Amino acid sequence: MTKIARKDKQDMLVVRQAQAEELRLRRRSQYLQMSATTQAEIDEKRKASRDGSAVGGKVYSWWEKSPEERASITKRQMETRKERFVAEIKQRQGERYRQTVAAKTEEERQRPIDMQKAWYAGRTEEEKAVTRKRKAESVALKSEDERRKSSKKMVESKARKSDVEKLEQHLRTKATWASNSEEDMKAKTKKTSETLKNMSPEDRTASLALTEVKKKATAAGRQWRNTLGLPEVTQSEIRSRSCEKNLL
Repeated sequence: MTKIARKDKQDMLVVRQAQAEELRLRRRSQYLQMSATTQAEIDEKRKASRDGSAVGGKVYSWWEKSPEERASITKRQMETRKERFVAEIKQRQGERYRQTVAAKTEEERQRPIDMQKAWYAGRTEEEKAVTRKRKAESVALKSEDERRKSSKKMVESKARKSDVEKLEQHLRTKATWASNSEEDMKAKTKKTSETLKNMSPEDRTASLALTEVKKKATAAGRQWRNTLGLPEVTQSEIRSRSCEKNLL
């Protein structure tokens, strides 16, 4: 009787494992379909935000508002989120997110990155100039305390990562930079210089403001690298990264 009961348990375990695998595959398929639908909706709303058209009866005219109105709305949203979420909930959400990402295949993780790169690559020079100007306006409206808090928050966010995660991210970044050939870097540098020449004085001022923000971010990154004991990034790598960001 004991052997029969043990065999029944083993058979039941096999059946349950097969059901769990089937459910996992079905949920993955549903997730991919939802991701494609969601991305299409996001793209439609982004397009509507640029040209001021309506989606579902709602006009996405965020960028028609003045910089002061945008800053006020963003600040109000951030205050609401701070009241709604405490540190423990944020930590649990981060753990769940990391588990979700770890459960995905490499193709599933790469898919949203490729979609974002494709969207960035499809922008015109005018759209890139408008984006730089909007970012500079948002940065200019921040006080010195707000900028300091933003930098501190970024450093604390990186400090919450484990040493292994930081090292893996550093190696991935190094591999990305190393994959660029010398001809690619020369072409990017040339394109960046041409873009700067064609800029208006206002756009150039906005670009310089963004450069200052990037310098502060680079300094913060150098600080946590020294804390972790990682090698410092060379100037050529910093220039290559700046070229890539300026072209976005």
